[in-house]
Amino acid sequence: YTHSLNPVKEKRSEQLKLRNEIQSLSIDEYVIKYADQQIQYFNSLKSIADNCQKKVILKYEDMIEDFDSFIRDLKKVASLNEQVVQNMYERSRPKTTVDNSSHRRSGETKRYAKELKPDTIVLLNKKLQRILDEFNYSA
Repeated sequence: YTHSLNPVKEKRSEQLKLRNEIQSLSIDEYVIKYADQQIQYFNSLKSIADNCQKKVILKYEDMIEDFDSFIRDLKKVASLNEQVVQNMYERSRPKTTVDNSSHRRSGETKRYAKELKPDTIVLLNKKLQRILDEFNYSA
């Protein structure tokens, strides 16, 4: 619902087809269908990180749940003035309600536990176990 459409007619047509397909899926069907893409995405991140001498991996959950630690880690690789840090803090706070028309629907961490069926969570935890372990996520 939230991604803009390409001005090129052929690309826009492809986007609309994919959008309709995605909208036809339940959230459980969607996450199962696209889990392999997430594995590839995280494998790419790991590969990039493994090849960097100076790096820090920042997690969204840390930004929300322990902002001070998140900023301390970010400052290891980036210079930030206090106004930027304050703006990041204010813009990163979770919304009070879920907005399905927004790209950032709530900003709440672990929202999947409220949205997905328990069987789906078990399946994803098994499928994603290696990646979850590598990025220090506990199932």
